[in-house]
Amino acid sequence: MPSYINRVYGVGLGLSNSGIASAKIFAMILGGTLTGYVLTKKFHFRAMYRVLVCVGAVALLILFFPKGTFGLALVG
Repeated sequence: MPSYINRVYGVGLGLSNSGIASAKIFAMILGGTLTGYVLTKKFHFRAMYRVLVCVGAVALLILFFPKGTFGLALVG
């Protein structure tokens, strides 16, 4: 992924690697917190799976959006 971001957005590998690492850490913290909340509310597992699939699809579309920016790719 860092080489893809470097090629598409013209961002150096160091900045690309640190951006990806920061985004992963933030996603893990947010995902863990939201998962704990959802599990305490006893949501149906199929609804949780559908939400996860939709969020993943949107994230991929944002990441590979041709006219996007580096910041938008990190959000994805």
